[in-house]
Amino acid sequence: MKRTKIIITLGPAIENIHMMTSIIRAGADIARINTAHGNITYHQHLVERFKEASKKTKKFIGIMLDIKGPEIRTGEVENNEIELKEGKTLLLTSENIIGTSKRLSLNRSLSPFLDKGDIVLLDNGKIKLKVIKVKKDEIVTQIIQGGKIKGKRGVNVLGKDFPFPYLTRKDLNYLQFAVKNEIDFIAASFVRRANDIFEIKKALTEFKGNIPIIAKIETKSAIKHIEEILWISDGIMVARGDLGVEMPVEELPEVQKYLLKMAIAQAKPTIIATQILETMINQPIPTRAEVSDIANAILDGADALMLSGETAIGKYPIEAVKVLVKVAKKTETFFFKTSLFFELKGGISHNVSNAATLLAKEMEADAILCLTRSGKTARLISRHKPKTKILVATYNEKILRQISILWGAQGFLTKKLLTTDETITSAIQNALKKRLLKKGNTIIITSGEPSGPSGITNIIRVQVVGDILGKGVAFGKRRVRGKVCFGMNERGEILVRKEMPEIFTLLSFKGVIIENEIFNPEIIKKAVKKGVTIIIGVKNILKHLKPGDVIQIDPKRGIVFR
Repeated sequence: MKRTKIIITLGPAIENIHMMTSIIRAGADIARINTAHGNITYHQHLVERFKEASKKTKKFIGIMLDIKGPEIRTGEVENNEIELKEGKTLLLTSENIIGTSKRLSLNRSLSPFLDKGDIVLLDNGKIKLKVIKVKKDEIVTQIIQGGKIKGKRGVNVLGKDFPFPYLTRKDLNYLQFAVKNEIDFIAASFVRRANDIFEIKKALTEFKGNIPIIAKIETKSAIKHIEEILWISDGIMVARGDLGVEMPVEELPEVQKYLLKMAIAQAKPTIIATQILETMINQPIPTRAEVSDIANAILDGADALMLSGETAIGKYPIEAVKVLVKVAKKTETFFFKTSLFFELKGGISHNVSNAATLLAKEMEADAILCLTRSGKTARLISRHKPKTKILVATYNEKILRQISILWGAQGFLTKKLLTTDETITSAIQNALKKRLLKKGNTIIITSGEPSGPSGITNIIRVQVVGDILGKGVAFGKRRVRGKVCFGMNERGEILVRKEMPEIFTLLSFKGVIIENEIFNPEIIKKAVKKGVTIIIGVKNILKHLKPGDVIQIDPKRGIVFR
């Protein structure tokens, strides 16, 4: 099972229902819509189709809307691509024109803020320009580093922090769109400080919406204010394209590790983005360097990895997701060998999540079952990155989609009931139906009081799934399931007796249950060597069984259950 979550970007390569269902089945957990490309009508169609595809696959897949904030981008260019040649002059203007190799439009006027000698970078630093003259309506630059460039590429100016308002009219329209369409996450581009997130929250409140906000960290200012940004946001995305342009490239790995560490400390989910599998836009296989980059991001503690052009416009979107799934699964096997435990400090919920994770590890539990109304319990457990499977039960479909960002979390719907015991019983029954649990599994359960306030987890419980018929001292390694019999002349796979039979009798069955605590070690040794599972000292077991009953023996935990 893959624990690391995968975010794909919708676009021309993934815009019909067939491709959407295929990419969900390949392993996508969240779909991102980038508002920098396309218009609101096109994005409405994408949302509707993707929701239909999710329904078709019977999976609760989240949708993330990426708003652009104070981002600076180029406009459209002729023939969808132009070539900028080193040494030539290029004029930058805020006038809405189709760009050429001589004149390129920007979505904002930069003339008041630029000076002669400033360095302007286009398309994640692939194109480098030097300002040689600033006019009222345009900027004259010399092309220092040329190349081909498509339309609507990102623009960075080294050493400049522009005083633009965070939200544009377009962003506000898209926030309204997000509330109307019940979008699950807002990705906020070019966050500079905590107040930018506050502006989004304020706007969402006015539109009567409450959507988790993922702050995209892609400026030096955001790194400087990361602690406050984490306080107010619901997670962060390390957007390495623009971030790598803002600083010397050799500093980026250290900054990535630092940002992940800060987010883990505050129990906020993290996404690593940009150039995850860039070569797979045009090639069917990744580079070795990309595979190593993915693995290191997972080992550093990332919850999710995001594909951009790889799935939006790439030739191999499904293959790219499959590569991520394979690399994630393999890397997670290394991850579990390191025995990581991120202690969370805080209130009752934090302490319960700490205890549940440690208890699951010590008991070698089969799953941690989180009963949640807000998703907080699941988020706190997920922070620990436990080897134990994390199951999340909630009656709220919106919360189910929102936990799709949490590392390792597998969500399912359950009923809203009055008491804790009823809720737990219902959740376990639903997990059994979905084959997320099996009878005999030992699980750690965390929940709050159903009648109490949302977001407070104050209950922790250890439970074995199924009806426990008895406990004893077990010998053997194989779990056994079969029909009960009381003697050699009856049909059955599990013999139940009051006292230990002879060796030839033992060897006729897959499992043997003895009420008496007295046994012959030599006989036990011979039977176990032949593959028989035996459990001794199960008091009053004969009273609970009749011939033909189907039961199981779990030697690991020394229990007999129905």
